[in-house]
Amino acid sequence: MDSWHVIKTKPKKEESVKSQLTKASFDIFLPKIKTFCSSKPLFPSYLFIRTNFEDAALHRLVRFTRGVSKILGDGEGPQPVSEVIINTLKERTSDGSLIEQNLLYKNGDSVLIKKGILKDLIGIIEKNMSDSGRVQVLFKWLSSQMRAILKYTDLEKAA
Repeated sequence: MDSWHVIKTKPKKEESVKSQLTKASFDIFLPKIKTFCSSKPLFPSYLFIRTNFEDAALHRLVRFTRGVSKILGDGEGPQPVSEVIINTLKERTSDGSLIEQNLLYKNGDSVLIKKGILKDLIGIIEKNMSDSGRVQVLFKWLSSQMRAILKYTDLEKAA
């Protein structure tokens, strides 16, 4: 039975591996994030493949594809990824693989700052400025408010 699995590629080989496996008729999902001036893999060095790894020939074909580092799993072999995870990622894409930054954070979302002088502070997305690759974040301290314009890459969703 076909299920989704994760393949780890050699650094910066995601596109090459995707191309080779797509030509071999595998269902491949490589989610990307659109940044200000380009797009890059959402999970660098990883992509998803839908196949049946119980078939030894398919397992060998994928494992020895140029650019593949390994198939993620445990001591018993490749472990499938929940269909829910793949569907959730696909729902957030605009064309089946590209995630727009403005879909990642919506106005009112709480975010944690990952780097810079505001590191570890929690703010609220006030305004997306996706054409510049930045967002305006509102911070509330005691009885005052502060706004900062930050890069998307410096943020993560707050728990």
